[in-house]
Amino acid sequence: QRRAGEAPSLAPGAGGLAAPVELSPLEIAMGRAALERGYLSEAKLREARRTLAKERQAGTQTAGGLVGVLARLVAPDQRKDLQQVYRSLQREQGAGRSATGPRARPPAQQRRPSAHLATVGAQPSFAGERQDEGGLPSVAGFTIVRELGKGGMGAVYAAKASFMDGVVALKLLGPKASELDVDRFRVEAKASTRLRHPHIVQIYKHGQSEDGRHYIAMELVDGMSLEDRLIGEAKLAPGHAAELGAKIADALAYAHAQGVLHRDLKPHNVLLDRAGEPKLTDFGLAKLEDRTRSLTATGTVLGTPAYMSPELAKADKSKIGPATDVYGLGATLYRALTGSLLFASGGMAGLLIKIVTEQPRPPRELAPEVPEALEKIVLRCLAKDPGQRYAGPAQLADALRAFLAGEDPEGSGEGSGGKRGFLGRLFGK
Repeated sequence: QRRAGEAPSLAPGAGGLAAPVELSPLEIAMGRAALERGYLSEAKLREARRTLAKERQAGTQTAGGLVGVLARLVAPDQRKDLQQVYRSLQREQGAGRSATGPRARPPAQQRRPSAHLATVGAQPSFAGERQDEGGLPSVAGFTIVRELGKGGMGAVYAAKASFMDGVVALKLLGPKASELDVDRFRVEAKASTRLRHPHIVQIYKHGQSEDGRHYIAMELVDGMSLEDRLIGEAKLAPGHAAELGAKIADALAYAHAQGVLHRDLKPHNVLLDRAGEPKLTDFGLAKLEDRTRSLTATGTVLGTPAYMSPELAKADKSKIGPATDVYGLGATLYRALTGSLLFASGGMAGLLIKIVTEQPRPPRELAPEVPEALEKIVLRCLAKDPGQRYAGPAQLADALRAFLAGEDPEGSGEGSGGKRGFLGRLFGK
Protein backbone atom coordinates (compact mmCIF):
# COMPACT_ATOMS: atom_id res chain seq x y z
CA GLN A 1 0.00 0.00 0.00
CA ARG A 2 1.25 3.49 -0.83
CA ARG A 3 1.41 5.90 2.12
CA ALA A 4 -0.56 9.15 1.87
CA GLY A 5 1.55 11.89 0.33
CA GLU A 6 3.87 9.59 -1.64
CA ALA A 7 4.03 9.91 -5.39
CA PRO A 8 2.32 6.96 -7.10
CA SER A 9 4.47 4.07 -8.29
CA LEU A 10 1.84 2.98 -10.82
CA ALA A 11 2.16 -0.51 -9.43
CA PRO A 12 0.12 -3.04 -11.41
CA GLY A 13 -3.08 -3.92 -9.60
CA ALA A 14 -4.48 -7.23 -10.78
CA GLY A 15 -1.62 -8.06 -13.11
CA GLY A 16 -0.27 -10.84 -10.91
CA LEU A 17 3.23 -9.36 -10.79
CA ALA A 18 5.30 -9.77 -7.65
CA ALA A 19 7.03 -6.38 -7.74
CA PRO A 20 5.60 -2.92 -8.37
CA VAL A 21 6.66 -0.93 -11.43
CA GLU A 22 8.41 2.20 -10.28
CA LEU A 23 8.14 5.03 -12.81
CA SER A 24 9.74 8.42 -13.19
CA PRO A 25 7.74 11.67 -13.22
CA LEU A 26 8.34 11.87 -16.98
CA GLU A 27 6.89 8.40 -17.55
CA ILE A 28 3.84 9.25 -15.43
CA ALA A 29 3.31 12.50 -17.34
CA MET A 30 3.52 10.73 -20.70
CA GLY A 31 1.02 8.11 -19.56
CA ARG A 32 -1.37 10.90 -18.60
CA ALA A 33 -0.86 12.62 -21.96
CA ALA A 34 -1.68 9.45 -23.92
CA LEU A 35 -4.72 8.79 -21.72
CA GLU A 36 -6.18 12.31 -21.83
CA ARG A 37 -5.73 12.56 -25.60
CA GLY A 38 -7.66 9.33 -26.06
CA TYR A 39 -4.70 7.54 -27.68
CA LEU A 40 -4.83 4.75 -25.12
CA SER A 41 -7.58 3.38 -22.91
CA GLU A 42 -7.13 2.68 -19.20
CA ALA A 43 -6.88 -1.02 -20.08
CA LYS A 44 -4.15 -0.36 -22.66
CA LEU A 45 -2.22 1.79 -20.19
CA ARG A 46 -2.36 -1.00 -17.62
CA GLU A 47 -1.23 -3.42 -20.35
CA ALA A 48 1.74 -1.15 -21.11
CA ARG A 49 2.58 -1.08 -17.40
CA ARG A 50 2.47 -4.88 -17.19
CA THR A 51 4.59 -5.21 -20.33
CA LEU A 52 7.22 -2.94 -18.85
CA ALA A 53 7.20 -4.90 -15.57
CA LYS A 54 7.67 -8.21 -17.39
CA GLU A 55 10.52 -6.83 -19.48
CA ARG A 56 12.25 -5.43 -16.39
CA GLN A 57 11.83 -8.70 -14.51
CA ALA A 58 13.33 -10.55 -17.49
CA GLY A 59 16.34 -8.22 -17.38
CA THR A 60 15.47 -6.56 -20.69
CA GLN A 61 16.52 -2.93 -21.08
CA THR A 62 13.32 -1.36 -22.41
CA ALA A 63 14.01 1.59 -24.69
CA GLY A 64 12.85 4.64 -22.74
CA GLY A 65 10.95 2.69 -20.08
CA LEU A 66 7.19 3.22 -20.19
CA VAL A 67 7.68 5.94 -22.82
CA GLY A 68 9.16 3.37 -25.18
CA VAL A 69 6.30 0.93 -24.57
CA LEU A 70 3.76 3.69 -25.29
CA ALA A 71 5.56 4.53 -28.54
CA ARG A 72 5.04 0.94 -29.69
CA LEU A 73 1.32 0.97 -28.93
CA VAL A 74 0.06 4.20 -30.53
CA ALA A 75 -0.57 5.01 -34.19
CA PRO A 76 2.07 6.94 -36.20
CA ASP A 77 0.21 10.27 -36.13
CA GLN A 78 -0.40 9.91 -32.39
CA ARG A 79 3.24 9.02 -31.89
CA LYS A 80 4.26 12.23 -33.63
CA ASP A 81 2.05 14.26 -31.30
CA LEU A 82 3.42 12.47 -28.24
CA GLN A 83 6.92 13.17 -29.53
CA GLN A 84 6.28 16.90 -29.13
CA VAL A 85 4.82 16.38 -25.66
CA TYR A 86 7.83 14.26 -24.67
CA ARG A 87 10.37 16.83 -25.82
CA SER A 88 8.53 19.62 -24.05
CA LEU A 89 8.38 17.67 -20.78
CA GLN A 90 12.01 16.65 -21.13
CA ARG A 91 13.12 20.27 -21.49
CA GLU A 92 10.99 21.32 -18.52
CA GLN A 93 12.40 18.57 -16.29
CA GLY A 94 15.93 19.41 -17.34
CA ALA A 95 15.41 23.06 -16.39
CA GLY A 96 14.75 22.03 -12.79
CA ARG A 97 18.13 20.36 -12.27
CA SER A 98 20.96 22.25 -10.63
CA ALA A 99 23.85 23.43 -12.79
CA THR A 100 26.27 23.05 -9.87
CA GLY A 101 25.57 19.39 -9.23
CA PRO A 102 22.85 17.15 -7.79
CA ARG A 103 20.58 18.52 -5.10
CA ALA A 104 20.50 17.12 -1.59
CA ARG A 105 18.42 13.95 -1.47
CA PRO A 106 15.03 14.74 0.10
CA PRO A 107 13.41 12.64 2.83
CA ALA A 108 11.91 9.35 1.67
CA GLN A 109 8.30 10.59 1.85
CA GLN A 110 9.15 13.49 -0.45
CA ARG A 111 11.12 11.59 -3.09
CA ARG A 112 10.04 11.34 -6.68
CA PRO A 113 8.74 7.95 -7.81
CA SER A 114 12.02 6.85 -9.38
CA ALA A 115 15.74 7.48 -9.14
CA HIS A 116 16.08 7.35 -12.93
CA LEU A 117 14.51 9.13 -15.87
CA ALA A 118 12.90 7.40 -18.79
CA THR A 119 15.64 8.88 -21.00
CA VAL A 120 18.43 6.90 -19.32
CA GLY A 121 19.84 4.07 -21.42
CA ALA A 122 18.43 3.11 -24.81
CA GLN A 123 15.84 5.67 -25.84
CA PRO A 124 12.71 5.59 -27.99
CA SER A 125 13.36 7.13 -31.38
CA PHE A 126 11.68 10.41 -30.41
CA ALA A 127 13.75 10.86 -27.22
CA GLY A 128 16.88 12.31 -28.74
CA GLU A 129 17.04 15.68 -26.96
CA ARG A 130 19.21 16.07 -23.91
CA GLN A 131 18.04 17.96 -20.84
CA ASP A 132 19.45 21.41 -20.17
CA GLU A 133 21.02 22.24 -16.84
CA GLY A 134 19.49 24.98 -14.73
CA GLY A 135 18.97 26.07 -11.13
CA LEU A 136 15.98 27.04 -9.05
CA PRO A 137 14.49 30.44 -9.91
CA SER A 138 14.57 33.45 -7.61
CA VAL A 139 11.44 35.38 -6.63
CA ALA A 140 11.54 38.31 -4.19
CA GLY A 141 9.72 37.54 -0.94
CA PHE A 142 10.13 33.76 -1.34
CA THR A 143 12.85 31.23 -0.61
CA ILE A 144 12.31 28.36 -3.02
CA VAL A 145 13.00 25.01 -1.38
CA ARG A 146 12.40 22.47 -4.13
CA GLU A 147 10.50 21.82 -7.33
CA LEU A 148 7.15 20.05 -6.94
CA GLY A 149 6.24 19.59 -10.58
CA LYS A 150 6.08 21.09 -14.06
CA GLY A 151 3.46 21.52 -16.74
CA GLY A 152 2.93 23.16 -20.08
CA MET A 153 2.60 26.69 -18.66
CA GLY A 154 5.28 26.67 -15.97
CA ALA A 155 6.33 25.02 -12.73
CA VAL A 156 5.25 24.71 -9.09
CA TYR A 157 7.74 24.98 -6.23
CA ALA A 158 7.64 24.56 -2.47
CA ALA A 159 8.74 27.89 -1.03
CA LYS A 160 9.00 29.74 2.27
CA ALA A 161 7.16 33.07 2.13
CA SER A 162 8.32 36.19 3.96
CA PHE A 163 4.75 37.34 4.62
CA MET A 164 3.59 34.22 6.52
CA ASP A 165 4.81 31.23 8.47
CA GLY A 166 5.08 27.84 6.86
CA VAL A 167 5.65 26.66 3.31
CA VAL A 168 3.51 27.60 0.31
CA ALA A 169 3.17 26.24 -3.21
CA LEU A 170 4.57 28.83 -5.61
CA LYS A 171 3.21 28.50 -9.14
CA LEU A 172 5.52 30.30 -11.57
CA LEU A 173 4.64 30.95 -15.19
CA GLY A 174 7.33 29.98 -17.69
CA PRO A 175 9.50 32.66 -19.35
CA LYS A 176 8.22 31.74 -22.82
CA ALA A 177 4.53 31.87 -21.88
CA SER A 178 2.18 33.17 -24.56
CA GLU A 179 -0.22 36.06 -24.10
CA LEU A 180 -3.04 33.54 -23.74
CA ASP A 181 -1.07 31.69 -21.05
CA VAL A 182 -0.59 34.95 -19.14
CA ASP A 183 -4.28 35.80 -19.48
CA ARG A 184 -5.34 32.40 -18.17
CA PHE A 185 -2.85 32.69 -15.33
CA ARG A 186 -4.36 36.03 -14.35
CA VAL A 187 -7.84 34.53 -14.53
CA GLU A 188 -6.78 31.74 -12.16
CA ALA A 189 -5.33 34.28 -9.73
CA LYS A 190 -8.40 36.53 -9.90
CA ALA A 191 -10.87 33.65 -9.67
CA SER A 192 -9.14 31.78 -6.86
CA THR A 193 -8.31 34.82 -4.71
CA ARG A 194 -12.01 35.51 -4.12
CA LEU A 195 -12.67 31.92 -3.00
CA ARG A 196 -12.38 30.75 0.63
CA HIS A 197 -13.67 27.21 1.05
CA PRO A 198 -12.31 24.13 2.87
CA HIS A 199 -12.36 22.14 -0.39
CA ILE A 200 -10.72 24.76 -2.61
CA VAL A 201 -6.97 25.37 -2.60
CA GLN A 202 -6.47 28.81 -1.05
CA ILE A 203 -4.58 31.56 -2.88
CA TYR A 204 -2.48 33.82 -0.64
CA LYS A 205 -0.86 36.21 -3.08
CA HIS A 206 -0.12 36.77 -6.76
CA GLY A 207 2.20 39.10 -8.62
CA GLN A 208 5.29 39.25 -10.84
CA SER A 209 8.90 38.31 -10.18
CA GLU A 210 11.88 40.59 -10.86
CA ASP A 211 12.20 39.21 -14.39
CA GLY A 212 8.51 39.77 -15.11
CA ARG A 213 7.26 36.20 -14.65
CA HIS A 214 3.82 35.91 -13.09
CA TYR A 215 3.40 33.86 -9.93
CA ILE A 216 0.67 32.62 -7.58
CA ALA A 217 1.43 31.70 -3.96
CA MET A 218 -1.10 29.16 -2.75
CA GLU A 219 -1.83 26.60 -0.09
CA LEU A 220 0.56 23.65 -0.23
CA VAL A 221 -1.46 20.43 -0.15
CA ASP A 222 0.57 17.57 1.32
CA GLY A 223 -0.74 14.64 -0.67
CA MET A 224 -1.41 13.74 -4.28
CA SER A 225 -3.90 14.42 -7.06
CA LEU A 226 -6.94 12.23 -7.61
CA GLU A 227 -5.43 11.46 -11.02
CA ASP A 228 -2.33 9.98 -9.36
CA ARG A 229 -4.52 8.02 -6.96
CA LEU A 230 -6.54 6.56 -9.83
CA ILE A 231 -3.50 5.71 -11.94
CA GLY A 232 -2.03 3.89 -8.97
CA GLU A 233 -5.20 2.14 -7.76
CA ALA A 234 -7.41 2.11 -10.89
CA LYS A 235 -10.69 3.02 -9.14
CA LEU A 236 -12.37 3.91 -5.84
CA ALA A 237 -15.01 2.13 -3.80
CA PRO A 238 -18.48 3.50 -4.68
CA GLY A 239 -19.12 4.99 -1.23
CA HIS A 240 -15.73 6.71 -1.17
CA ALA A 241 -16.24 8.13 -4.68
CA ALA A 242 -19.68 9.46 -3.69
CA GLU A 243 -18.27 11.13 -0.55
CA LEU A 244 -15.50 12.82 -2.52
CA GLY A 245 -17.99 13.84 -5.20
CA ALA A 246 -20.32 15.48 -2.68
CA LYS A 247 -17.46 17.52 -1.19
CA ILE A 248 -16.20 18.61 -4.61
CA ALA A 249 -19.78 19.54 -5.53
CA ASP A 250 -19.95 21.68 -2.37
CA ALA A 251 -16.80 23.51 -3.48
CA LEU A 252 -18.22 24.06 -6.96
CA ALA A 253 -21.54 25.32 -5.60
CA TYR A 254 -19.64 27.83 -3.46
CA ALA A 255 -17.53 28.95 -6.45
CA HIS A 256 -20.66 29.36 -8.58
CA ALA A 257 -22.24 31.50 -5.86
CA GLN A 258 -19.15 33.74 -6.12
CA GLY A 259 -19.63 34.03 -9.87
CA VAL A 260 -16.90 31.54 -10.85
CA LEU A 261 -17.33 28.55 -13.19
CA HIS A 262 -14.39 26.13 -13.26
CA ARG A 263 -14.84 24.61 -16.77
CA ASP A 264 -11.92 22.16 -16.46
CA LEU A 265 -13.03 19.57 -13.90
CA LYS A 266 -10.87 16.43 -14.01
CA PRO A 267 -9.05 14.17 -11.52
CA HIS A 268 -5.78 16.04 -12.06
CA ASN A 269 -7.40 19.21 -10.68
CA VAL A 270 -8.58 17.55 -7.47
CA LEU A 271 -5.88 17.27 -4.81
CA LEU A 272 -6.16 14.86 -1.88
CA ASP A 273 -4.48 15.80 1.39
CA ARG A 274 -3.03 13.28 3.85
CA ALA A 275 -6.46 12.83 5.45
CA GLY A 276 -7.99 12.10 2.03
CA GLU A 277 -9.93 15.37 1.91
CA PRO A 278 -10.36 16.81 -1.61
CA LYS A 279 -9.16 20.27 -2.64
CA LEU A 280 -10.25 21.75 -5.95
CA THR A 281 -7.52 23.61 -7.82
CA ASP A 282 -6.47 25.08 -11.19
CA PHE A 283 -9.04 27.69 -12.14
CA GLY A 284 -7.00 28.66 -15.22
CA LEU A 285 -10.00 28.16 -17.52
CA ALA A 286 -12.51 29.65 -15.09
CA LYS A 287 -15.24 31.91 -16.37
CA LEU A 288 -15.91 34.99 -14.26
CA GLU A 289 -19.31 36.62 -14.50
CA ASP A 290 -17.84 40.13 -14.34
CA ARG A 291 -15.15 39.62 -17.00
CA THR A 292 -15.35 42.10 -19.86
CA ARG A 293 -13.12 40.08 -22.22
CA SER A 294 -13.49 36.37 -22.79
CA LEU A 295 -10.50 34.08 -23.05
CA THR A 296 -12.03 32.36 -26.05
CA ALA A 297 -14.11 33.37 -29.01
CA THR A 298 -17.17 31.45 -30.16
CA GLY A 299 -16.01 28.33 -31.99
CA THR A 300 -12.86 27.85 -29.90
CA VAL A 301 -12.63 24.60 -27.91
CA LEU A 302 -11.05 24.75 -24.45
CA GLY A 303 -10.61 22.31 -21.61
CA THR A 304 -9.36 18.73 -21.27
CA PRO A 305 -10.99 16.60 -24.02
CA ALA A 306 -11.46 13.43 -21.94
CA TYR A 307 -13.66 15.29 -19.41
CA MET A 308 -15.14 17.94 -21.69
CA SER A 309 -18.91 18.51 -21.85
CA PRO A 310 -20.75 18.50 -25.20
CA GLU A 311 -21.27 22.28 -25.05
CA LEU A 312 -17.54 22.81 -24.50
CA ALA A 313 -16.74 20.34 -27.28
CA LYS A 314 -19.00 22.33 -29.64
CA ALA A 315 -17.72 25.65 -28.24
CA ASP A 316 -21.35 26.66 -27.69
CA LYS A 317 -20.89 29.56 -25.29
CA SER A 318 -24.65 30.08 -24.96
CA LYS A 319 -25.01 26.74 -23.12
CA ILE A 320 -21.95 26.94 -20.87
CA GLY A 321 -23.08 27.37 -17.26
CA PRO A 322 -23.30 25.61 -13.88
CA ALA A 323 -24.39 22.37 -15.55
CA THR A 324 -21.09 22.36 -17.46
CA ASP A 325 -19.22 21.80 -14.20
CA VAL A 326 -21.81 19.16 -13.24
CA TYR A 327 -20.80 17.24 -16.37
CA GLY A 328 -17.11 17.59 -15.55
CA LEU A 329 -17.69 16.22 -12.06
CA GLY A 330 -19.84 13.43 -13.51
CA ALA A 331 -17.01 12.47 -15.89
CA THR A 332 -14.59 12.51 -12.95
CA LEU A 333 -16.91 10.27 -10.90
CA TYR A 334 -17.25 7.92 -13.88
CA ARG A 335 -13.48 7.55 -14.03
CA ALA A 336 -13.24 7.06 -10.25
CA LEU A 337 -15.93 4.37 -10.23
CA THR A 338 -14.99 2.43 -13.37
CA GLY A 339 -11.28 3.11 -13.84
CA SER A 340 -12.08 4.11 -17.42
CA LEU A 341 -12.57 7.30 -19.40
CA LEU A 342 -15.97 8.04 -20.93
CA PHE A 343 -14.76 7.57 -24.49
CA ALA A 344 -11.67 6.22 -26.22
CA SER A 345 -10.72 7.66 -29.59
CA GLY A 346 -7.89 7.63 -32.07
CA GLY A 347 -7.54 11.40 -32.00
CA MET A 348 -8.93 14.74 -30.91
CA ALA A 349 -11.52 15.08 -33.70
CA GLY A 350 -12.92 11.60 -33.12
CA LEU A 351 -13.09 12.14 -29.38
CA LEU A 352 -14.99 15.42 -29.73
CA ILE A 353 -17.50 13.76 -32.07
CA LYS A 354 -18.10 10.97 -29.57
CA ILE A 355 -18.59 13.45 -26.73
CA VAL A 356 -21.31 15.22 -28.73
CA THR A 357 -23.06 12.23 -30.33
CA GLU A 358 -22.46 9.01 -28.36
CA GLN A 359 -23.62 7.76 -24.99
CA PRO A 360 -21.00 6.34 -22.60
CA ARG A 361 -21.24 2.75 -21.44
CA PRO A 362 -23.23 2.54 -18.18
CA PRO A 363 -20.82 2.35 -15.22
CA ARG A 364 -22.25 -0.97 -14.02
CA GLU A 365 -21.19 -2.64 -17.30
CA LEU A 366 -17.59 -1.84 -16.43
CA ALA A 367 -17.86 -2.08 -12.64
CA PRO A 368 -20.80 -4.26 -11.49
CA GLU A 369 -20.19 -3.30 -7.86
CA VAL A 370 -21.45 0.24 -8.52
CA PRO A 371 -24.96 0.55 -7.03
CA GLU A 372 -27.73 1.26 -9.53
CA ALA A 373 -28.74 4.45 -7.70
CA LEU A 374 -25.22 5.85 -7.97
CA GLU A 375 -25.05 4.88 -11.63
CA LYS A 376 -28.22 6.89 -12.28
CA ILE A 377 -26.71 9.95 -10.59
CA VAL A 378 -23.58 9.76 -12.72
CA LEU A 379 -25.46 9.21 -15.98
CA ARG A 380 -27.72 12.16 -15.23
CA CYS A 381 -24.63 14.34 -14.81
CA LEU A 382 -23.51 13.18 -18.25
CA ALA A 383 -26.69 14.05 -20.16
CA LYS A 384 -25.92 15.67 -23.52
CA ASP A 385 -28.45 18.43 -22.90
CA PRO A 386 -27.41 20.66 -19.97
CA GLY A 387 -31.08 21.05 -19.08
CA GLN A 388 -31.36 17.31 -18.39
CA ARG A 389 -28.52 17.34 -15.85
CA TYR A 390 -28.70 18.52 -12.26
CA ALA A 391 -29.30 22.25 -12.34
CA GLY A 392 -26.07 22.86 -10.44
CA PRO A 393 -23.52 21.23 -8.15
CA ALA A 394 -25.60 21.93 -5.02
CA GLN A 395 -28.36 19.67 -6.37
CA LEU A 396 -25.78 17.04 -7.27
CA ALA A 397 -24.36 17.17 -3.74
CA ASP A 398 -27.89 16.62 -2.37
CA ALA A 399 -28.36 13.58 -4.58
CA LEU A 400 -25.01 12.05 -3.61
CA ARG A 401 -25.68 12.54 0.10
CA ALA A 402 -29.16 11.06 -0.29
CA PHE A 403 -27.53 8.00 -1.86
CA LEU A 404 -25.01 7.76 0.98
CA ALA A 405 -27.84 8.01 3.53
CA GLY A 406 -29.76 5.21 1.82
CA GLU A 407 -32.46 7.59 0.62
CA ASP A 408 -33.90 7.97 -2.86
CA PRO A 409 -31.59 10.28 -4.87
CA GLU A 410 -34.44 10.93 -7.31
CA GLY A 411 -36.22 12.80 -4.54
CA SER A 412 -33.42 15.35 -4.38
CA GLY A 413 -31.20 17.39 -6.63
CA GLU A 414 -33.73 17.85 -9.41
CA GLY A 415 -32.91 19.89 -12.50
CA SER A 416 -34.44 23.14 -13.62
CA GLY A 417 -37.98 21.80 -13.55
CA GLY A 418 -37.45 19.13 -10.91
CA LYS A 419 -39.50 18.13 -7.93
CA ARG A 420 -37.51 19.43 -4.98
CA GLY A 421 -34.02 20.32 -3.80
CA PHE A 422 -32.45 20.61 -0.38
CA LEU A 423 -35.15 22.84 1.13
CA GLY A 424 -37.84 20.59 -0.27
CA ARG A 425 -36.29 17.55 1.37
CA LEU A 426 -35.72 19.47 4.59
CA PHE A 427 -39.37 20.46 4.91
CA GLY A 428 -40.82 17.34 3.30
CA LYS A 429 -42.40 19.18 0.38
